[in-house]
Formats: sequence, structure tokens, C-alpha cells
Amino acid sequence: MVIDAGTSCIRCHIVDNSGHIVKTQQVNWPESVMDERLPLAREFNPKQISNAIYSLINKTTGSLDLEIKSVAVTGMRQAITVLDRHNHEIYIGPNIDLRAIFEGSEIDSKHGAEIYATTGRLPSFLFANAKLEWIKRHYPEKYNRIEKVIPLADWIVWILSGEIIAEMTNAGEAGLLNISNKTWSQDLSKLLSLPTNRDVPLLNIGDVAGKVTKRVSELTNLPFGIEVTSAGADTQCGSLGLGVIKPNDVSIISGWSSPIQWVTETPISSQDASNWFGCHALENYWVSELTAGDTGHSYNWIAKILRQNPKCLDDMAKEIEPGAEGTSIVFAKEEINMSEIGIDIGGILFPTPITMNERSDGHIARAALESISYTIKARISQIARIIGKKPSEIYLGGGMARSDTFTQIIADILNMKINIADTYNANAMGGFIAGIVALNEYSSLTEAATEIKSLLSVKSPNPSNALEYKDLYDNWKKTSAKLNSINT
Repeated sequence: MVIDAGTSCIRCHIVDNSGHIVKTQQVNWPESVMDERLPLAREFNPKQISNAIYSLINKTTGSLDLEIKSVAVTGMRQAITVLDRHNHEIYIGPNIDLRAIFEGSEIDSKHGAEIYATTGRLPSFLFANAKLEWIKRHYPEKYNRIEKVIPLADWIVWILSGEIIAEMTNAGEAGLLNISNKTWSQDLSKLLSLPTNRDVPLLNIGDVAGKVTKRVSELTNLPFGIEVTSAGADTQCGSLGLGVIKPNDVSIISGWSSPIQWVTETPISSQDASNWFGCHALENYWVSELTAGDTGHSYNWIAKILRQNPKCLDDMAKEIEPGAEGTSIVFAKEEINMSEIGIDIGGILFPTPITMNERSDGHIARAALESISYTIKARISQIARIIGKKPSEIYLGGGMARSDTFTQIIADILNMKINIADTYNANAMGGFIAGIVALNEYSSLTEAATEIKSLLSVKSPNPSNALEYKDLYDNWKKTSAKLNSINT
């Protein structure tokens, strides 16, 4: 069983011994606890979450005549749980809790260089240190009770197994680690006068965290005593599920957003803090990361505006030639700095006058998929400049990998073969790998991931399209730069 506590919902997958998803169910997150005085704040009720997870497990296992042998848990990055010495929840917040913007900005203005060098990521308002500072300032009585801080996904491990642990990639993505040596960032905690986690064990993906408790077994259909493990942060979990396990492999998990992670043998930072660097699923590697932004969300937005089903729109886009007959879309600028936030200018452009150059829904859809692919190419090129190498292999997973049109476009624009999962749900496969390694059915994550790679398909670029896209990509970069020169 794989539990995936993602940003949009909680999913539960049953994966059989050969790596095929047997059943998937999902449930929306319970309503966030919001205060009208804090419009950007989001907070969960722990009882509601645990009940939702128990219900989801029962819903998924119901009517299935299968033996569940292990449970692996992955989840959204940056989400944290704050506990007291009795392991009572003081705060549980998702990654979209933005209450600590001012505290984070203040921390970064004083200590930004040290924080980036230690944790591999800015801006701080997204991560644990700023949220802890917010609690300190607004609820000192709660702050004084804080004993430990763990990632939200690992809190789910705790409610299933009764064991408090933190998995390495999860802890790193919460901003709690010294990324270079993969230990708790105690020096940074001292610098910011914030709690430290020295007594919480750090585990790797696939390590046995504990076993399903008797109470959980009574509340669900899970057998008492089966292994529970962490499958890590969702992006690293998805990359593992694609078999991205070698230096200079690049994973693109293209769903609601498209984080791009490049596997490195050492932690690699940039002078302007433009990239994030963090832990890879394998303990001896790291990742360098940029994002292409809210890609799938943008495409669904286009579908909604056009009042089209995304699948139908995808079929229309497939019939349109590269370049969409002069129709172009800009969703993001060419380069990104992950340490900064801000609003950029985008747009939908088409030839005029309309009477001579009327364009269809398919043209707009094609332009949208091309724009997303151009952005991904720009981000890969930016990481390549930071680390000074070229990518060896490209892997694509996530919901957008279901689109044959998109996968062909991105192969053509990158002019590289793309490895694509046979199931778009790479997180389920990464969780499956964690679960079978916890059962000792494979000796290592590497061995299991190598086996999973045999299930991938390959999309090759069309040579003539790749040549045409070379000029079209240059035009997109110029258009993006011009749009972002506009003052708003």
C-alpha cells in the first residue's frame, strides 16, 4: 500500500508484486482551519486527517481479496507537524500555509546566505524555520511546549506505527537539515534561536520505521504488525519511481506543477541562490532543482476557459503543426530564481487581423503544451549551466505524462529521447519500491528501481520537428523577455 499525501488530495494505491497498480482511491484534505484575520494561513485538524486516512485505507482495501504486506508513505514537500514532549500536535500545516511571509522575509534579510548554504533553499517563509518563528511571536505559550518538528508525511508514519521518525528527503525539503552532511541543522537552529530535532532519528527511504499498531489494525483492514516505511518527499519519491538513480539523470514530474530534479554526486549551489539543492532518494546523491511552475494547472486553466475536456483538447492539439501557425503562449519567463517571489507577465499571442487568421481551440492548446515544454527546456538548460554538465537521460512522470501529444512535443523540443512511465503515477511506483525494499524483497533501492525501469517506454524526437522547434524556442525566449519588460 502506498499513501500519497499530496497538495491537492490524499491518495491510496494498492500495487501488486509486479509493480502494477491494482486500485487507487483518493479523498480531499479536510477543510483547513482558517482565521479570517489570517487569510494566507492554512492549518489542519489532526483528528480529521487521521480519520480521513483510516477511512481512505478501508475504502481502498474494501472488496479486494489481497494481502497487504507493507505500507509506504510519501507526501507534499514543506508541510510540517510540530509536536510537544507527549507527541501532541501543536500545529500541522500544508505547504500552502503562507502565514510566515513577513517572518521569512525578516529571517532572509538577516541570515539568507547562511540559510541557503545550510538548507539549500530560499525563501524561508515556505519552510519550517519561518513558521516556527511565527508561532514564537504569536503564540509563545504554544512555542514553549515545542519538543520536535517532523514532516507531515512522517507524522502519517507515526499515526500508523506509533514511531516518531523523519525521513531524509522529507526533512531536507522542510528546511530542517544541513543538506551537505545530511544531519539536523543544529547550528542554524542556534543562529535563529529555534528548536532542534536532535532526538528524532533520520531514516532513508525504504528503512523500516515501525509496524502497523494494533489500534490501527482494528480501525482499518491493515494486518497488525506489517512494516511501515517512508517513501520520502513526493518529488524524490516520483523520481525514484521513474528509475532516476544515476548522476546527471534528470526527472520531470509534470502534474499540477513541474519540478525538475537533476541528480548530482555532491550538493551544488549557485551564487545567486537561484536553484534549490537537496537530498536524492539514494543516500549518496543529491539533487539540483528548478521548477517550470504551475504547468498542469495552467493547461487545465486553458481547458476551462475554452470549455473543453482536457483529453479532447489534447486530441485537437495533436492535429496542429509545430508552432501552432503563429499562435504562442508565455506562462513563465526564461530563467527563474527559486529564492525570489514575484508576479511575471504572460500572454496568449496570435496573428491578426482575426478575419484573415482565425485560430481554433486546437491552436491554443498546442501553443500551451509548447509553452510548457519550452519552459522545461529553459530550466534544464539553466541547471546545466549551474552544474557545468549535460543531462544523460531525461525521465517524465506525473499527470501530464498521460498526454501522447505533450510527450512528443517535449521530446521534439528537447531533441532527446524521453523515458516515460507506463503509469503516469510515478509516486505510486516510488512508494512500491520503498515498500518492497522494507520487506527485503530487494537488497537496495537501486536494485528495485533498476527493475522498475524495464517498465518504462521511450519517446523519440521527430527530427524535422526538432529542427523546426530550435527556431521556435528562440522566438519564445524573445517573446518572454519582451513581455517581462512591461511594467505593471
